[in-house]
Amino acid sequence: MNLGDTRTYLRDLLGEASPGFWSNATLNRFIQRSFLEVYTEFTSTNEAYFATTVDIAYVSGTQLYALPAAGIARVLLVERSDLSPIVTLNPIALVQKNDYQSQGGVTIQQGEERYYFLGNQMGFVPTPGAAGTARIYFVPEPTLPAVDADNYPAELTEMHHELIAWGGFIRAITKDRELLELHMPHYSRLWDLCRNDVARRQTQDNIGFIPRPE
Repeated sequence: MNLGDTRTYLRDLLGEASPGFWSNATLNRFIQRSFLEVYTEFTSTNEAYFATTVDIAYVSGTQLYALPAAGIARVLLVERSDLSPIVTLNPIALVQKNDYQSQGGVTIQQGEERYYFLGNQMGFVPTPGAAGTARIYFVPEPTLPAVDADNYPAELTEMHHELIAWGGFIRAITKDRELLELHMPHYSRLWDLCRNDVARRQTQDNIGFIPRPE
């Protein structure tokens, strides 16, 4: 389901099949806000729900490396994936970075590095003395659907798409108290169903089973 599909569904709810009182641009804004609300809610319920990974190959003598241009909403894990066994790296605050160049005059060993953030860059301390690979597990910043063919993240099922459309509908009728009172119960039930679905997936994830998106 994409932005165009959602807007068609929303127009069915509004009883306006083509632009009239509601322009496509206005409905798209309602849908985008609803999508952001859904995305934010589910990343707070299950922090790894939209998670992905990126590898940073670093080199000797360079401390700072660019992060994905699309943006990172939350870092979940950073590891030295080139080591065996794989080693988890710990974060530090920027103001601590000079403290970790060495410890008591002894250079920190490979796999004991720390990382910090500076704008859209990730820094490693001590400054790498050799090439290595850091794998970042992170929640990306959501990409708003902007054109009709833009799809939602694969983790969102048809039920979530319905919730997004209804979120747009509620925004459209927010000034009509009578309609709002009539339709809010259904919207609330959709939220409950989707939250339960995310919770179920969280439980299955915890036991090692990740279901395919429906």
